[in-house]
Amino acid sequence: MIQPRYAEVLLTYAEAKIGQNSSDQSAYDAINKVRQRGAANMHALPAGLTQEDYVLPFVTKEV
Repeated sequence: MIQPRYAEVLLTYAEAKIGQNSSDQSAYDAINKVRQRGAANMHALPAGLTQEDYVLPFVTKEV
């Protein structure tokens, strides 16, 4: 049985929202949940970034 990682589900959701140019706070929340998990403890992604600027790289690289 294939079980996707929860982080992968969140990032896929955010990537889909961004790809449709319909990103809203839920997309940022999904990315930030991954960035702020356990050992990662990264700063929150600032809201208002455009796909071309930074958002998509954050999603595709899980940084």
